[in-house]
Amino acid sequence: MWRGVRDAFVTGWVYSSDSSLNVPFSQDRSRGGPRWPPVWVPDRTGTWREAIPYMGFPGGKIKTIVVDLDALPW
Repeated sequence: MWRGVRDAFVTGWVYSSDSSLNVPFSQDRSRGGPRWPPVWVPDRTGTWREAIPYMGFPGGKIKTIVVDLDALPW
């Protein structure tokens, strides 16, 4: 078990949505649509689980955000 402050520094950018990206989602509902970026981690059995549904959203291209991992249940 980790102790103390746990942060992840995540660098990247989010491709902005426009009408050409949204058309496939509107035509096929099984795709589920776009979603915010989550944090997935492996649990004790090695199965990947969504631990943080919304980790934040970098504004613009190539940005770094800090994700607080203290909220993880394991």
